[in-house]
Amino acid sequence: MNNHPHPRGDSLKDFIKLHKGQEVNRKEVEFIDRKTCRMEDGYTDEQLTELCVAWLTCGSQFSIRTLVNFMLDHSSLARGDFKRSLQYADMFATLLPGEGATECCALVVASRVSKMNKTGQVQYNAAIAAIRSRDPARCTVGAVGLYLILKWQGEGTSYPFPSFKSPRDCESLQQAIFPEVNSLLLEVRSRDTPDRAAIAFLELLQFLRVVVLQDAAMLTDRFPGSSAWIHPVFASPEFIDFKVRVMASEKVTLDPTETKLREVLPDLARLIQTSFARVSVQLGAMTSTIGALEQRMSTMELQMSCYGNATPLFAEILPGDNLQAEVLPVDVPAAQEDRAVAPTPMHTPAPATPQYTLNRQLTTVKAVWREFSTVLPGQPSVRHFENTYKSKWRVGEAENQFFRKRKELYRAVACIATARHILPLGAAKLLDEYAEAEDLALDQLRIQITTATERLCLPTEESE
Repeated sequence: MNNHPHPRGDSLKDFIKLHKGQEVNRKEVEFIDRKTCRMEDGYTDEQLTELCVAWLTCGSQFSIRTLVNFMLDHSSLARGDFKRSLQYADMFATLLPGEGATECCALVVASRVSKMNKTGQVQYNAAIAAIRSRDPARCTVGAVGLYLILKWQGEGTSYPFPSFKSPRDCESLQQAIFPEVNSLLLEVRSRDTPDRAAIAFLELLQFLRVVVLQDAAMLTDRFPGSSAWIHPVFASPEFIDFKVRVMASEKVTLDPTETKLREVLPDLARLIQTSFARVSVQLGAMTSTIGALEQRMSTMELQMSCYGNATPLFAEILPGDNLQAEVLPVDVPAAQEDRAVAPTPMHTPAPATPQYTLNRQLTTVKAVWREFSTVLPGQPSVRHFENTYKSKWRVGEAENQFFRKRKELYRAVACIATARHILPLGAAKLLDEYAEAEDLALDQLRIQITTATERLCLPTEESE
């Protein structure tokens, strides 16, 4: 143990600190390129591939160890003290859900070395992770698995497999022999107090075994002279057959997403058919409900028309007792039409006269009739406005003229309903069907309303 004081005293520390500050100021004043000695000055992606190829070409245990050391630095920015203090108990494999169509398993390395975070606090138990690479020559996970094979089962290796008899041995794991992984995993799991660190590491070895075999099938032809393939497992007939199947599947180059989609398409089609059938049943039920509601609304309109003093329907709007014979011609003057309207006396004057504008967006006679006769939530019917307030609810001459045009449709509906002994909504539906057959818009139908009314009232007249 060195009992001498540290050679770097306070004076030297102050001098170094002052020198660094002066260098920063000098580079700022002299406009020195600040990108010098930064991250972009490191190795390029092509150089990274060349380094991995060189180490794999050599294929010795030491070159593969250098490859693992470099890839851990590259993938996780691991420090030297962190890598030197790694133990097998710090390594395990975990499944990452939702990382694509195929299963994604990551190699996780937990750190027992403290590290200062950005808030100045010391943190422990940090972890780094790595997943498979598209290029097996640059795969960190495959490099770790290949290094462990060469270390434990390589030619001339001197590293024995650690014992799992004591949980304390998990802290100083050195190596593993892949053929005994399954039996050892069963043994460790069957104990009264199972060692979770040993189980996690053995599961990692199971994952690395698959990774190494898959990568070796692709790399043996790329690096045939590498001494990494001296192990007997790479010369066995089973591996050669496995290699042929891997190379054949590689030529097909199926997209994992496409493969997954092919698997789920039958279930998806079945789900769509079931959903469509369910929606069809619901739509049928809704259609029946709507039809029943329309029938009830028509019945309620008929009951409302006979309510009170049992005056005939539209008696407030349409003059005369015989509605069947009352058909206004198209060229009736507006003033004469207004004089034909029989006013209804108001016994109790309304405290205020509301104003309402007829809806110009209606395109069917059925909708026009509902606006006239049906009481909507928060809005009385047009018939109520006309009977209660006369023409005061209409604002301006334009609204009066538009109401006169609508009144022609109201009278036509009343005439057809009386002649055919049907509900008003049924008469409005007949007018809509007539307009559709003649290819007439609502305003064009109003112009030809006399002809339409006479034709639709004709069956009743013939029957009489």
